[in-house]
Amino acid sequence: ASLGLREPLISAQTIFRPNLALSCERRAGSGVAELSRLRSELARYAGQGGARAVPSTIVYAPTQATVESVGQYLGQDPALDGMVEIYHGGLAPAARTTAHERFLSGAAPIVAATVAFGMGIDKPDIRRVYHFGAPKTVEEYYQQIGRAGRDGNLSSCVLMATDSDFSRYKSDFYLGGLSADGRSAVEGSIDLLRQYHGYRQMCRWTQLGRIFGEQPDIGHCGKCDVCTASADDLIERNYAAEVKLLLLGLRTLGRKAP
Repeated sequence: ASLGLREPLISAQTIFRPNLALSCERRAGSGVAELSRLRSELARYAGQGGARAVPSTIVYAPTQATVESVGQYLGQDPALDGMVEIYHGGLAPAARTTAHERFLSGAAPIVAATVAFGMGIDKPDIRRVYHFGAPKTVEEYYQQIGRAGRDGNLSSCVLMATDSDFSRYKSDFYLGGLSADGRSAVEGSIDLLRQYHGYRQMCRWTQLGRIFGEQPDIGHCGKCDVCTASADDLIERNYAAEVKLLLLGLRTLGRKAP
């Protein structure tokens, strides 16, 4: 419509990536507990076979200072020594190039980075994309998780955030240069991502599909935290009361049958 095209061919694929297992967590305080779990998981892989055994992992953080602290914390485990790089716009070009090349080659399978890292990354086997803090918009979130599992194999994407992560993006620091319409659009996208992060009653992929206007609904992916939690609930739930009622009904109907 913007280009004034007449009867153009419109080709659109589904947003659904069935090999990506999406999950959302509420970060507690500084997030040390969550980072500790991630570090322990990656260290176990390293202990089994060195850098080549560690899943290729990007940990996105919203600021350069947070990237520095996250990278330092992850690298403190002796099993991960030399396997963690950092990447942000404040580094010298040579340092960014080294981090980029070591990640692509697998010499450093883990990188803590701002969103400046990722564009043009031709690495099909990224197995983990962690957001240590929310992206600015739901569109950015979808773009960034799309860097995982491009080879079609199972990969995980974890969004760790608090309410303040979303609120900060509505400040003039981030939105001050936008028009009223532009600001409203970005604020709406921030709110959608906040709702997606906190809502645990619907498959993550179905939520994203609705956000991006995909019809029909994806349904249940079977891999996200909501779908797997629902499956666990079905397995663990005690249906004794319902079964007794059903049996009583069948017994009563059976007596009245000719």
